[in-house]
Amino acid sequence: MNLSKREVTVGFVVVVLVVFGLLYFFSFRKKDDISPTPPPPSIEYKQDFEREFKYDIPENTAYIELKSVTGGDERGLATKNEILVDTKDPEEGYFYQAWLEKDGDFISLGKLQIAKGGFILSFDSTKYPEYKKVVISKEKVLDKNLETKILEGSF
Repeated sequence: MNLSKREVTVGFVVVVLVVFGLLYFFSFRKKDDISPTPPPPSIEYKQDFEREFKYDIPENTAYIELKSVTGGDERGLATKNEILVDTKDPEEGYFYQAWLEKDGDFISLGKLQIAKGGFILSFDSTKYPEYKKVVISKEKVLDKNLETKILEGSF
């Protein structure tokens, strides 16, 4: 069987293209594509809070993660009725206050209370249906002026 130069050249080009195609495919493939998918972080986040606060958040309850706006390690979780905050005790003379926000308008929910694992506050969100953002601040004076935001999250 004699192959012409043209057939050999075409065969060589096809082999080279297949090899380069495979190299290209595997070089841009993400490691995540071949590793098992971890559980969503919000599930772990919720479980951490339940364990730290010895508090059960029912499965059908909507909740949000409150994330640090200071770059610190404070964190929180809010349902429509509870706010849980995991952070260090504030400096002497300061406290943590919870707020609901809508379009830059803030409503104070009051001081967070010390609880096992951090700080907690119960509230009734049905009184403020349009307010979807939860903010936690560090305050020196309990008034209607927000001083220093530390956490926030939105439903």
